[in-house]
Amino acid sequence: MATSVFFCVFSLLVTHSFAYTNVVCPKDSPLCGLLTLESGLAQGFYNSSGIHGLWPEVAPFGNSLSITPTNANFDAQGVLNGPAKRPGCNSWAELRDGQPWFAEHEWTSHGVHAGSEDSVAFFNNACDLATGGEDGGPLGVLVSAVSSSDKSWVKVQSMMRTNSNYGKYIVTIDEENDQVELGVCAKCAGTAAKPSAPCVWSLCELKAVQPPGPPISPTATPTPHPTPSPGQCLKDQHGPPCTHDGDCSAVPGCVRCAHSGYCTDVPLIQRITQSLKSARRLLKPKFSQQ
Repeated sequence: MATSVFFCVFSLLVTHSFAYTNVVCPKDSPLCGLLTLESGLAQGFYNSSGIHGLWPEVAPFGNSLSITPTNANFDAQGVLNGPAKRPGCNSWAELRDGQPWFAEHEWTSHGVHAGSEDSVAFFNNACDLATGGEDGGPLGVLVSAVSSSDKSWVKVQSMMRTNSNYGKYIVTIDEENDQVELGVCAKCAGTAAKPSAPCVWSLCELKAVQPPGPPISPTATPTPHPTPSPGQCLKDQHGPPCTHDGDCSAVPGCVRCAHSGYCTDVPLIQRITQSLKSARRLLKPKFSQQ
């Protein structure tokens, strides 16, 4: 039981950033969400570039509909032999006990709401959105931005925001894990009043608000990381640069090394508690099944 509960909590923390975004779907596309891309500039699970996932923003992360796929079963071999082999999408091929655990997590947490024909179609659709086009898609542009910016996350954000092809689709930036999140909308079978599977996703411009706080504009100037405080950690400011917790242990006011690569005064348990409070509507049904 304890192991299962821990994995449920861990899965949620991997999936959505601590400061999650509430997405507002347009009236003509009630099934919408985020295409989340990893820059590879963060630490831990986020230290390599690639697609993280396609997330229909159902409650509490947004007002998107949830549409059941035509076939809701997870096809492990189909995903491993297809979309998980594609460049930029191979994080889905990560195995645990011989099974593609991360792809299965993305499917059971998000794909089952996406209205795709099946799991293979869902992952192929997501990979197409991330990597399609002569420029390598938004993921290709992100990887190029990381390389040409000397791995400066602030510069990467600016380059992505101002990109003529994809800047308009950026809904928000995940500062904690250095990810870019673009709007996606689905066109489905059925009627406008009652859409049904199969659905096909494409990039779209979305509005969002980030609770608590003011509305986020998709075209707003990116907010740079706070200026690091030399030799100490202060509230709402980065501390000195770090690569692991040991770099922060002797620094006044610092308690750990955050994913951002800077020491922080915020204990990890406090960040987890904040996340669980935000995600309580998702955690409750998961726990009740144990």
